[in-house]
Amino acid sequence: MKKSCDSIVAWLSLTAFITLILSSCTSHEAEIRELHRRYMEASMNHDIETLKAMIAEDIVWELELFTFKGKDEALGPHEYDAGIDNSIEYSNVVVRGDTVECELVETNEISKTFAMYEVRQFPRFIFKDGLVHRIELWKRSTDKRELSRRVKTFQGWIRKTHPEAMKTFFDSERKFIHSRETGQLYVQLLREWWKGLGKESSEPHGGNR
Repeated sequence: MKKSCDSIVAWLSLTAFITLILSSCTSHEAEIRELHRRYMEASMNHDIETLKAMIAEDIVWELELFTFKGKDEALGPHEYDAGIDNSIEYSNVVVRGDTVECELVETNEISKTFAMYEVRQFPRFIFKDGLVHRIELWKRSTDKRELSRRVKTFQGWIRKTHPEAMKTFFDSERKFIHSRETGQLYVQLLREWWKGLGKESSEPHGGNR
């Protein structure tokens, strides 16, 4: 009888331990999910101060075409998004430990002009000590590369018509400068180019998706 009671006590202890572990994991993932929600909300609102507070000093952010290292560089794309008035939506959030994966859709005047009404991306966020330490891709975006292909004609026009703007867009190492000013200038020149084609800014260009 004693062995039977000991077995029951051991089983109950193990069950309680497993329940405690599962509860702890669930609570931690809920915290990570909330951090991700706050980060995305700040991104959607172009809230640079909140984003600055949520990004680690040594963050590494890998986009389709660029890699940013350190907080100052990582804030650049957010400033650029504000400059082009980028609209962001996200869905299908999956949380595993300190990692969050989701699907993200961007829409802005640049993408619409080139008949891409949704630019879909697949980011993975890795959190540590309540901060975003790394952003990478869990799946490649064909949309980003297609948009890059479609804007080449416009970029050629900038080099020919507004060579002075190239000093604003690129640094001495020919790296694109992600800032609010470059975003605003890019949209300004896009409207000028599109108007020169005899088009309305709301009309699409570049063919159907």
